[in-house]
Amino acid sequence: MIALDPRHLTPAEVAVVAAAVRQAPVEVGFTVDDQHLALNLRLVGKCDCGCASVFFSTEEWAATQHRVADGVGRTADGEEIGVIVWATSTGLAHLELYSFSERPTPLPEPSSIRPSGFE
Repeated sequence: MIALDPRHLTPAEVAVVAAAVRQAPVEVGFTVDDQHLALNLRLVGKCDCGCASVFFSTEEWAATQHRVADGVGRTADGEEIGVIVWATSTGLAHLELYSFSERPTPLPEPSSIRPSGFE
């Protein structure tokens, strides 16, 4: 992770996190509010590989982190990518995006996100 000065999420990041939780939930009953995400969630780091994965917590990966959404989506150029939203007991921790190719992964189109089928 590359640490960044904390900042609010962009509207595109908010849309992807919210869509993933709504359209590809893993944890029953876990919900997010777009306005709460936009106003209260802070991005504190990004992935060092160049993908669009971002971190909302500096907590180390631990047994306390769990998936609240796990799906796939399509980027603007049509590439299918994986989308996982991780949380801890205190809130959202990480938006993980991964590619099925070698290219750095951009944000997917929020409306394209659906369950991965890998449950």
